[in-house]
Amino acid sequence: MRIAAHGVLEDPDLSPFREPFLRLPALGMGEPLAAASPASRAALLSLREAVLEPAARAARSLVPPVADRSYETARGLQAAGRLADAGALLGDLLDDPAQEEAACLGLAVLALERPTLDEAGGLARHCLDRGSRVPRACAIAGLEAFETGDETGAQRLLSAAARLARGRAEWADDLRGAQRVLLLMQMRAA
Repeated sequence: MRIAAHGVLEDPDLSPFREPFLRLPALGMGEPLAAASPASRAALLSLREAVLEPAARAARSLVPPVADRSYETARGLQAAGRLADAGALLGDLLDDPAQEEAACLGLAVLALERPTLDEAGGLARHCLDRGSRVPRACAIAGLEAFETGDETGAQRLLSAAARLARGRAEWADDLRGAQRVLLLMQMRAA
C-alpha cells in the first residue's frame, strides 16, 4: 500500500484485506435460494471450472469418495490444508440444489487466493443475485467491486456485510474485515 505525498492512499494492495475471509465460514443457511435461470446456471458452472485449477479437477477423479459429502466436510478439508480436495467437493456440491448456496460461497472463498477477484466476485454475486443474505457473500463481492474501482458498489456491499454480521459471533471475521475495508475507503476519500 502506498501513500501519496498529500497523504492519500494510492493503488492499495488489497491482499491483506482478504485475510479475514479466507476460511470457509460455518453456515446456517436460511431460506433456499431462488432457482437459477439457465444463463445464470451456465455462468455459475463456467466460474466453477475457472476456480478449480487443473490439479483440483484431476483430484476430483482421484480422491476416494467422502462419506459425508457436505459443506462441513469441505470446511474440514480446507482446515486440513487440502484445498484441492475442498474445491473438488464444493464443485460437486454445486449440483445439489440443497447445497448450492454453501458450495457457491465456498468456491468464492477459495477463489480469494487467486491474484484477481474476478471469479470470487462472480461466485459471490451469483449468491447475492439469487437472494443470499450471508455477510461473506456481500464482503467478497464488495472487495471485488473495490478492486475494480466501483467504490459506490463496494461501499454498499461492505456496509451490507457489516450490517448482516453485526451482533453475530459466527460472523465476527466478516464484520472486522468489512469494517477494515470501509475504513480504508474513508482514508482514501479524505
